[in-house]
Amino acid sequence: MVNGSRVNQEHNAGHAQRQVTMASGKKFSRDLLWPWFWGPWLLVMVFWACSLLPWRFQMMLGKWAGNLYRRFGVRARHVTSVNLALCFRDRSSEERKQLLTRAFISAGAGIFEANCGWWVPDHGLPACAITGIEHLQKALEQKNGVILCSAHFLTWELVGRHLNRYYPVDVVYLPQKHPLLDWISTKRRGRYYRNMIRSDDFRQMVQSLKENRLLWYTADIDPGRRRKGVFVPFFGVPAYSTTALARLARLSRACVIPAFPFRRDDGSGYDLTISPPLEGFPSNDVIQDTKRVNEVIEHAVKQCPEQYLWQYKRFKTRPSGEMRVYGK
Repeated sequence: MVNGSRVNQEHNAGHAQRQVTMASGKKFSRDLLWPWFWGPWLLVMVFWACSLLPWRFQMMLGKWAGNLYRRFGVRARHVTSVNLALCFRDRSSEERKQLLTRAFISAGAGIFEANCGWWVPDHGLPACAITGIEHLQKALEQKNGVILCSAHFLTWELVGRHLNRYYPVDVVYLPQKHPLLDWISTKRRGRYYRNMIRSDDFRQMVQSLKENRLLWYTADIDPGRRRKGVFVPFFGVPAYSTTALARLARLSRACVIPAFPFRRDDGSGYDLTISPPLEGFPSNDVIQDTKRVNEVIEHAVKQCPEQYLWQYKRFKTRPSGEMRVYGK
């Protein structure tokens, strides 16, 4: 269990820090008021209104949206199909087809879960049980910071809010391509989390850990050829993977703790499983460290594969001489 007074003190400190972050963060641009943004603004207002609806009704809408996404999202359906074929070669085509359907339904629910994470106040969040939070408390006592090693699970936007109620979190994020979505997501996340750090701001990540903070990092990305990465297996397939997590841990001496969120099948809420710190991490071999991170993520994905973001082009970068797996 977590000491109540300590939680309150850290949460109050995090609230003050969030105010600083919001004040010094991305400012509103009047360009977002031009007519070509009116449609996206209307969509934002619709989703805000949806956040006021009963939770079970939102999940029903999510299932409908997921099926719609699967039917008309031709490109996303192709990417998902390729990913599942590569990662679950031991399953029959019919089993993968069923998993694809569940993955899109889950993605539809994930839209409303993220929307809830942006707009709903703490007291209105769906229930979430956190196991292993004592690992965070013990690791933070070492004063070197903690890297929460996670992945692109669809429930993180919502479940992360629950964790932030215990320990203020610094979030590493990738800026959105659409300027309005980027501004909205940064502003809403900045309202609840202590600090928002761009994925290319390595120096700020190190500084966060030196200040003994909790840094939420999703390591299952293809960084592209322009950034540091290595090819290591992910579900038995060579995947270009970022070495940033291992380098962060080496520079800061922070503990690396796996943490993964899951949606309960009965719809009663969510679970966040926090594991003990990775022992002997990092080692002197960045390739082996990155491979180990992929193995941790792979183990979590296998527990609830439909809740993972399969619409992402995880295998976009290929080793020299190999053909692209997603086509043109």
